Amino acid sequence: YIKGLNVQVRGPRIILYGQSLGGVIALDVATVERSHISGLVLEATFQKYQGIGRDILSSHWFTWPFQHLSYVLIWDSRVSNEQLLVLKGLNKLVIHGDSDRVVDISLGEELYRNLPGPKEFISVKNAGHLRVLNVENGKYRSEVLSRIETFTSTQQ
Repeated sequence: YIKGLNVQVRGPRIILYGQSLGGVIALDVATVERSHISGLVLEATFQKYQGIGRDILSSHWFTWPFQHLSYVLIWDSRVSNEQLLVLKGLNKLVIHGDSDRVVDISLGEELYRNLPGPKEFISVKNAGHLRVLNVENGKYRSEVLSRIETFTSTQQ
């Protein structure tokens, strides 16, 4: 999509915001189009489709025996830990609600650990899946927006 814009951009000025499944896509785009990106925000997401497939299959008694099939049946994104190294120097913000029952916060924490710096993790109390910006009357919305504003000014 970024290449298709056919717009002359001076320096990295695009901030990608990926939520849930779209977070993996944003990661992939950021690794391929790194020179155009000034920041990456990932909300309630994970790094690998296979991991989330295993997590979901293991959470139900009926599908628990099939959890390991996720590694055979689910095609995974190409964003490996080695490919994440391309994002070194890119400002990154990972946000996750601690009450997310769709994408467990442990998957967001794992993604955060695998990302190179600079990076920041915000865990939001009592926030469910994709509800981070709405809890406590939008308390975290302004916090997230202020961090995003700094992405273009602190690009390394």
